[in-house]
Amino acid sequence: MSRLTAKTLSQFQDLIQKIAGRFVARFPKSVNKDDIVQMVNLDLLRYFKAGKSIPGSPGKFIATLVHHSLVDIFRRKAGERRALEGYARTVLASKFKGLPDERLRAMRRQINALPQSLRGPLELHYLMGMKAEQIARVLGISKQAVFLRLNRGRDRLRIKIIRRKK
Repeated sequence: MSRLTAKTLSQFQDLIQKIAGRFVARFPKSVNKDDIVQMVNLDLLRYFKAGKSIPGSPGKFIATLVHHSLVDIFRRKAGERRALEGYARTVLASKFKGLPDERLRAMRRQINALPQSLRGPLELHYLMGMKAEQIARVLGISKQAVFLRLNRGRDRLRIKIIRRKK
């Protein structure tokens, strides 16, 4: 299989579809099969263009390419999530500019004291104006989980603010 022909290309396409489907079935909400197939096809074409032959079993080789493509996608999503959360913190700082310094510091401390799983959705919703569906897509969780985290975050903030007033 060192040469790329129309026959081997169609065989690889079938194999890529089959293997990518198996991997993507494990992550149905967070990964699009077509994206994986496209990434693997590009990697495979680069590989053949470089004049390399496939080491060992084609199935194992393609499974490795699919795995690396998934890892790349998840790393990109994690980077986007961190960037959005950082942006939300910047917006949060600007939203609190009108508060007196003491109240501002207290509010920031309360929000920063929340666990990241509750702080992230609150910042994205209230500061960036994102809807639950958008937050779910960004964080890779369900819409119901977003609502649950928003409610829990608000409850914890409310309790902390009430305790502070006493």
